[in-house]
Amino acid sequence: MLLLSPLLGLLPHATLAAVVIVYSVGLIQPAEFIAISKVRTMEFHWAIVACFGVLIFGTLQGIVVAIHSLGDRAGQSGRLPAGLCRWP
Repeated sequence: MLLLSPLLGLLPHATLAAVVIVYSVGLIQPAEFIAISKVRTMEFHWAIVACFGVLIFGTLQGIVVAIHSLGDRAGQSGRLPAGLCRWP
C-alpha cells in the first residue's frame, strides 16, 4: 500500500472521499440494528444516536453526543454486576 502513496496523493480530495464513502457504506448493517432493538432497547437507542452523531459531527464528537444525550439512564437500575461494589 505504501507503494501507491505517491499515486494516491495526486488524486483530488473528492475522489478519495468517494472511495472512503463507498467502502464505509458496507459497514452499516440495518439487520444488526433490528437485532439489537429486540434484545436491548437502551443499546439500540445508543446505536441510533451514535450513528447520527457520527454522521453529523464526526467520529469522536458523535460518540460523545451519544453518551451525553442518554445521560445516566444506563445506571438507573441501581444494580451492579456481581463482585463489584460502590466506592464511598
